[in-house]
Amino acid sequence: MPLRGVVVRDVPQGPGVDSFNQLRAILVHADPQLRESLAGLGPATLIRRCADLPDSEADDIHTAATGVLRTLARSAWMYVMCALLRPNPQYGTRGSGMILTFFGTVWWLVGSVVLDGSARTAALVAGAVLAATLLVLAARRLDGTGGREAYERSARTFMWSNVGQGVGIAVVIAVGNITGGYSWIPALIAIVVGAHFFPLARPFGRLEYRWTGSLLIVVGVAGCAMALSGASESGVQTVAGLGSATVLWATTAWYLVSGVPDRSTPRQQTADTGS
Repeated sequence: MPLRGVVVRDVPQGPGVDSFNQLRAILVHADPQLRESLAGLGPATLIRRCADLPDSEADDIHTAATGVLRTLARSAWMYVMCALLRPNPQYGTRGSGMILTFFGTVWWLVGSVVLDGSARTAALVAGAVLAATLLVLAARRLDGTGGREAYERSARTFMWSNVGQGVGIAVVIAVGNITGGYSWIPALIAIVVGAHFFPLARPFGRLEYRWTGSLLIVVGVAGCAMALSGASESGVQTVAGLGSATVLWATTAWYLVSGVPDRSTPRQQTADTGS
């Protein structure tokens, strides 16, 4: 039976996992037609599909089972989302936090330099203060355990991801200059940078990189929409620059809010959270 080997990963054990296990047990004995329609689905898709089952009166055992599946699925889904969004202390976030803060500062400069007069001065000063604060806090409060090992372990993925990012940025700049679509360049670069985070998430055990990458892509798409509507080059650059900086700095802030694990608890390999 395809459902028997399903395992919920990346989520702490708790009521949500219990609900999922109960859902799986009921589904094994549910209406064959319903069971067949849900066979082969991954855990997240299975939970979403069961949560969307139609409401109906429990006039027989099959509709009663459907109602129970729906209730359990909604319980499991709420727990999963809360668990994934809850800040959990992590090892080895210092290097990542400082790198993200540095490149966030670069993006902030890109977005600030095209502002006019006092707005540019205010943005540059505010960015400098915020970047310096995040760098100091990251260096002093985040944990550096296992950072070097993580990079060594994921060196190949890290290299090819950054090669792809570099090539993508070069192509965007070249095509933008050839076609005269200068306003598109910063927005498309934000999309390229966002995409390069996805292959790094699992080998580095940084599942939050998926959120970072997704939000950068959203910023880039917003910039593309502005360029398509005829917005000025400086306007697109401001949105792409300040937006991308905010996303990268927010990831560092997330690490700071999450904190570091209690040294008295056993340490797990960072990448294990992504396997």
